[in-house]
Amino acid sequence: MKTFKLFVRGSTKVVGGIAVLVFLRAPFTNTGLGLMAGSMVVGLACGAGYLWAEPDDDESENPQ
Repeated sequence: MKTFKLFVRGSTKVVGGIAVLVFLRAPFTNTGLGLMAGSMVVGLACGAGYLWAEPDDDESENPQ
């Protein structure tokens, strides 16, 4: 499970970064406003996934 959570954290950083770039570069047209709203939804989903994959609970799986 630890490897999967590391993958989720890495992929949410990449996808979230792309969503931020789309948000910043979207023009103020009808299509651009749709892109802005979509990138906000994707960014929030990435934030939730990033917080879900916190490595703090993995310490109980590998006691040292």
